[in-house]
Amino acid sequence: MAAPVKIYDIIYSISCHESPQAMLDTIRNFNYFNRSSRICIVINPNALMHTALMEPIKTFQNIYMLGPTEKVWGTYSIYEAHVDCFNFCRNYGIMGKYFILMASNCYFHKEITLEQIDHIVDHTHRVIPIPDAHPKEGWHWPHWLTNEGV
Repeated sequence: MAAPVKIYDIIYSISCHESPQAMLDTIRNFNYFNRSSRICIVINPNALMHTALMEPIKTFQNIYMLGPTEKVWGTYSIYEAHVDCFNFCRNYGIMGKYFILMASNCYFHKEITLEQIDHIVDHTHRVIPIPDAHPKEGWHWPHWLTNEGV
């Protein structure tokens, strides 16, 4: 049986390994500054954060928590944490117009609207020519193209 589809405007993926209070502050911040959008936050915590957040996140309606994960928190593992969040959404019928990667210590300082995100995407999506390679559409960091392990 397929999972029921839950549709959001924005899905924020967060790998969290900061303090529990910092993560809760981040969740409150995201909810406050995204009031005009239907958002969902998917967090991928390490073991200590998972235990510490089990009860406090129950007060929020738009949070999904994976884990715990025992991954080493380096650049590649943080990337993998976001891939796990994406796969979680795909497997559980959680869909959004945007899937945005964030960190547990990121904060908004003013309201962000879906229209603002649409405008940013519409005006920054480009084909970037890369010498000695085929142009890739939408890639902002050409060195990622050569990372075969990703």
